[in-house]
Amino acid sequence: ETRINHNSRSAYPAFYAAEAGLEEGTYRLNGTAINPISLANLDVPSKVVYLRQDSGIDPTNSSGPYCDSEFAGSNFTTISYVVTNQGSNPIPYPWVKISMKTKGLSGQDVDNTGLSTNPDTPVYFDGSQYLFDPTNGINPYRMGFPVFQITAFSMKSTSGTSAFTAFARS
Repeated sequence: ETRINHNSRSAYPAFYAAEAGLEEGTYRLNGTAINPISLANLDVPSKVVYLRQDSGIDPTNSSGPYCDSEFAGSNFTTISYVVTNQGSNPIPYPWVKISMKTKGLSGQDVDNTGLSTNPDTPVYFDGSQYLFDPTNGINPYRMGFPVFQITAFSMKSTSGTSAFTAFARS
Protein backbone atom coordinates (compact mmCIF):
# COMPACT_ATOMS: atom_id res chain seq x y z
CA GLU A 1 0.00 0.00 0.00
CA THR A 2 2.88 2.34 0.74
CA ARG A 3 4.37 1.78 -2.73
CA ILE A 4 1.01 2.24 -4.40
CA ASN A 5 0.48 5.47 -2.48
CA HIS A 6 3.99 6.71 -3.38
CA ASN A 7 3.56 5.90 -7.08
CA SER A 8 0.17 7.56 -7.14
CA ARG A 9 1.49 10.75 -5.54
CA SER A 10 4.50 10.72 -7.85
CA ALA A 11 2.31 10.47 -10.95
CA TYR A 12 0.02 13.36 -10.02
CA PRO A 13 2.44 16.12 -11.14
CA ALA A 14 2.60 14.63 -14.66
CA PHE A 15 -1.17 14.27 -14.81
CA TYR A 16 -1.84 17.82 -13.64
CA ALA A 17 0.81 19.20 -15.99
CA ALA A 18 -0.96 17.50 -18.90
CA GLU A 19 -4.27 18.92 -17.68
CA ALA A 20 -2.66 22.38 -17.64
CA GLY A 21 -1.69 21.79 -21.27
CA LEU A 22 -5.33 21.18 -22.17
CA GLU A 23 -6.29 24.44 -20.50
CA GLU A 24 -3.53 26.32 -22.35
CA GLY A 25 -4.60 24.82 -25.70
CA THR A 26 -8.25 25.64 -25.08
CA TYR A 27 -7.40 29.18 -24.04
CA ARG A 28 -5.18 29.79 -27.07
CA LEU A 29 -8.05 28.84 -29.42
CA ASN A 30 -10.03 31.77 -28.02
CA GLY A 31 -9.73 34.71 -30.41
CA THR A 32 -9.36 37.15 -27.52
CA ALA A 33 -6.47 35.24 -25.91
CA ILE A 34 -3.00 36.68 -25.64
CA ASN A 35 -1.13 35.16 -28.61
CA PRO A 36 -4.13 33.17 -29.92
CA ILE A 37 -3.70 30.29 -32.34
CA SER A 38 -5.34 31.22 -35.62
CA LEU A 39 -8.10 28.88 -36.73
CA ALA A 40 -6.69 29.29 -40.26
CA ASN A 41 -3.87 27.02 -39.03
CA LEU A 42 -6.51 24.36 -38.27
CA ASP A 43 -9.06 24.70 -41.07
CA VAL A 44 -8.50 21.24 -42.59
CA PRO A 45 -7.76 17.84 -41.00
CA SER A 46 -4.25 17.72 -42.49
CA LYS A 47 -3.12 20.69 -40.37
CA VAL A 48 -1.83 20.46 -36.82
CA VAL A 49 -0.46 22.99 -34.35
CA TYR A 50 1.99 22.05 -31.61
CA LEU A 51 2.38 24.36 -28.65
CA ARG A 52 5.89 23.59 -27.38
CA GLN A 53 7.75 24.32 -24.18
CA ASP A 54 10.77 25.35 -26.26
CA SER A 55 11.90 25.14 -29.87
CA GLY A 56 14.16 22.13 -29.17
CA ILE A 57 11.18 19.84 -28.57
CA ASP A 58 10.13 17.92 -31.70
CA PRO A 59 7.04 15.76 -31.18
CA THR A 60 7.29 14.50 -34.78
CA ASN A 61 10.68 12.85 -34.17
CA SER A 62 9.89 9.18 -33.61
CA SER A 63 13.20 8.54 -31.84
CA GLY A 64 13.02 11.56 -29.54
CA PRO A 65 11.97 11.52 -25.89
CA TYR A 66 8.92 13.69 -26.59
CA CYS A 67 7.57 11.68 -29.52
CA ASP A 68 3.88 12.03 -30.35
CA SER A 69 2.96 8.40 -30.97
CA GLU A 70 -0.14 9.42 -32.96
CA PHE A 71 1.81 11.55 -35.43
CA ALA A 72 3.31 8.64 -37.40
CA GLY A 73 -0.10 7.17 -38.19
CA SER A 74 -1.74 10.48 -39.04
CA ASN A 75 -2.17 12.34 -42.32
CA PHE A 76 -0.87 15.67 -41.01
CA THR A 77 0.93 17.48 -43.83
CA THR A 78 1.03 21.04 -42.49
CA ILE A 79 2.66 21.45 -39.11
CA SER A 80 2.77 24.76 -37.26
CA TYR A 81 4.74 25.33 -34.09
CA VAL A 82 4.03 27.86 -31.39
CA VAL A 83 6.56 28.39 -28.60
CA THR A 84 5.36 29.85 -25.35
CA ASN A 85 6.69 33.09 -23.91
CA GLN A 86 7.23 31.83 -20.39
CA GLY A 87 10.87 32.90 -19.83
CA SER A 88 11.98 31.95 -16.33
CA ASN A 89 8.76 30.08 -15.55
CA PRO A 90 8.44 27.43 -18.28
CA ILE A 91 5.20 25.60 -18.88
CA PRO A 92 5.06 22.22 -17.10
CA TYR A 93 4.46 20.13 -20.22
CA PRO A 94 6.62 19.54 -23.30
CA TRP A 95 3.89 19.91 -25.91
CA VAL A 96 0.21 20.31 -26.68
CA LYS A 97 -1.25 19.18 -30.02
CA ILE A 98 -4.31 20.87 -31.52
CA SER A 99 -6.02 19.54 -34.65
CA MET A 100 -9.45 19.11 -36.15
CA LYS A 101 -11.22 16.12 -34.70
CA THR A 102 -11.65 13.39 -37.27
CA LYS A 103 -13.34 10.05 -37.16
CA GLY A 104 -9.99 8.25 -37.35
CA LEU A 105 -8.20 10.33 -34.69
CA SER A 106 -11.08 10.18 -32.25
CA GLY A 107 -11.92 6.52 -32.75
CA GLN A 108 -15.62 7.42 -32.90
CA ASP A 109 -17.70 5.84 -35.64
CA VAL A 110 -20.21 8.68 -35.84
CA ASP A 111 -21.76 7.58 -39.15
CA ASN A 112 -21.86 3.82 -38.44
CA THR A 113 -19.77 2.91 -41.50
CA GLY A 114 -16.71 1.63 -39.65
CA LEU A 115 -13.61 3.46 -38.50
CA SER A 116 -11.71 2.82 -41.74
CA THR A 117 -14.33 4.57 -43.89
CA ASN A 118 -13.85 8.36 -44.10
CA PRO A 119 -11.18 8.42 -41.34
CA ASP A 120 -9.91 11.92 -42.25
CA THR A 121 -13.28 13.61 -42.56
CA PRO A 122 -13.67 16.29 -39.88
CA VAL A 123 -16.31 15.90 -37.21
CA TYR A 124 -18.74 18.72 -36.57
CA PHE A 125 -21.16 19.31 -33.70
CA ASP A 126 -24.56 20.87 -34.28
CA GLY A 127 -25.43 21.46 -30.63
CA SER A 128 -27.03 18.09 -30.03
CA GLN A 129 -24.99 15.47 -31.88
CA TYR A 130 -21.73 14.88 -33.70
CA LEU A 131 -21.90 14.75 -37.47
CA PHE A 132 -19.56 14.72 -40.42
CA ASP A 133 -18.61 17.71 -42.53
CA PRO A 134 -21.77 18.84 -44.30
CA THR A 135 -19.73 20.50 -47.09
CA ASN A 136 -18.45 17.08 -48.18
CA GLY A 137 -21.97 15.72 -48.70
CA ILE A 138 -22.30 13.74 -45.48
CA ASN A 139 -25.42 14.93 -43.66
CA PRO A 140 -25.62 17.84 -46.17
CA TYR A 141 -28.71 19.42 -44.61
CA ARG A 142 -27.20 19.79 -41.16
CA MET A 143 -24.90 22.57 -40.17
CA GLY A 144 -22.50 22.44 -37.28
CA PHE A 145 -19.32 23.78 -35.78
CA PRO A 146 -15.90 22.15 -36.25
CA VAL A 147 -14.66 20.15 -33.27
CA PHE A 148 -11.00 20.41 -32.29
CA GLN A 149 -9.03 17.75 -30.51
CA ILE A 150 -6.44 18.84 -27.97
CA THR A 151 -3.83 16.41 -26.64
CA ALA A 152 -1.23 17.34 -24.03
CA PHE A 153 1.89 15.39 -23.12
CA SER A 154 3.77 15.64 -19.85
CA MET A 155 6.66 13.74 -18.37
CA LYS A 156 7.95 14.13 -14.83
CA SER A 157 10.84 12.27 -13.28
CA THR A 158 11.04 11.42 -9.62
CA SER A 159 14.19 10.67 -7.68
CA GLY A 160 16.11 10.72 -10.96
CA THR A 161 15.31 7.05 -11.56
CA SER A 162 11.76 6.77 -12.78
CA ALA A 163 9.62 8.89 -15.05
CA PHE A 164 5.87 9.24 -15.16
CA THR A 165 4.25 10.23 -18.42
CA ALA A 166 0.74 11.49 -18.84
CA PHE A 167 -1.46 12.23 -21.82
CA ALA A 168 -4.64 14.22 -21.50
CA ARG A 169 -7.17 14.69 -24.26
CA SER A 170 -10.07 17.05 -24.65
